[in-house]
Amino acid sequence: MKITYFTRFRWISSGFTLVELLVTIAIAAILLTIAVPSFTRLISSSNTDSAVNRLGRSFAYARSEAVTRAENVVVCTSSDGATCSGNWGNGWITYVDADDDNVFDAGEERLKVEDINSLAVMFALRDDNNNTLAFTSVCFNSLGEECNGTVTSVTFTATANGESSSVTLNSTGALSL
Repeated sequence: MKITYFTRFRWISSGFTLVELLVTIAIAAILLTIAVPSFTRLISSSNTDSAVNRLGRSFAYARSEAVTRAENVVVCTSSDGATCSGNWGNGWITYVDADDDNVFDAGEERLKVEDINSLAVMFALRDDNNNTLAFTSVCFNSLGEECNGTVTSVTFTATANGESSSVTLNSTGALSL
C-alpha cells in the first residue's frame, strides 16, 4: 500500500509497490527451495544421532545396574513398552532378569522404557566381520560383560533418509560411539 502526501517542499511516498513485493516473494521462494532439503537432512541426522545416543545410554545404564545389583540386566526390543517384541527401531525395555532366562517375565523389575517410534529410524546390526545379525536383546552380567558372548562386537547402525549413526558394543560391555 503506497501512501503519498505533500510536505511544504516536496512529495513524500511510503509503502511498497507491487513490483517490490513480487521481487521479495521471489527471493524468499528461492531461499526456501535451497534451505528445505538441507533442513530435511539435518532432521534425519539429528534423529539417527538421538536414537544411537539413547541406545548407548541404555546399554551403559544396564551395564551399571548389572554391576551394582550383581544380577543380569537385559535390554530388549519393545514395540509397546510392556513386552519384548518388535525391533530396535521401535524402542526397548531395560529390566532385571531375576531368573537369568533372558525373557521379560511377570514380576521382573522393569527399569527403563525407551520409545523411539517418533524418530522414524531403522537399526541394522552387524558383527566385527560385517555379517548381519538379528537378535532382539542384550544381556549384561554382574561383571558388566555381555552375557550371551556370541560375538566379539556388535555395531548398531541407525539410518533415516540416507543419514546414519552407529554405536558399537563389545563383549566386555564397552561402548564406542
